[in-house]
Amino acid sequence: PILKVALLDKTFFDRGGHPARKLLNEIASAAIGWTENSTGKSDRLKSKIESIVERVLSDFNSNLELFEELQHEFTIFTDLENRRGQLIEQRTKDSEKGRAATELAKKMTETVINAVLQSNSFRAKEIPECVVTILKEGWSRVMILDYLKLGDESTEWKGHQLFIHNLI
Repeated sequence: PILKVALLDKTFFDRGGHPARKLLNEIASAAIGWTENSTGKSDRLKSKIESIVERVLSDFNSNLELFEELQHEFTIFTDLENRRGQLIEQRTKDSEKGRAATELAKKMTETVINAVLQSNSFRAKEIPECVVTILKEGWSRVMILDYLKLGDESTEWKGHQLFIHNLI
């Protein structure tokens, strides 16, 4: 079909903005770096390109407007795919940030609880196992949530540390 376009329209090689060339260039640009899925999952880009090629093969006779229509359709598709990719990337970043923040909150909570349990004022005392269990398994969750929501400078976070002292 591209050869047929070149024969029908003598400006095909002279005009960089020719609809058929623009469509071909956009498909080529979108396919850069593309690799076929080995998992058997559907590949949206491959399916879209295949559908465009099938439409060109079946619908093109001498109407060059078909290429403009398909180029517009493909541009919309690639824009949507790019936005979808950006959303996925942002969600992944947000998820990793959340995971890192949660890990930090857990470490801070563990550090605070262990520091109080091993402090000079409580080291000599026999702390009941149930108190240690409450602190490490229950109270630590409250501390983690408040650390994530309010931070380590909040009055709630400082109050949680005071609660540990008072409980022991």
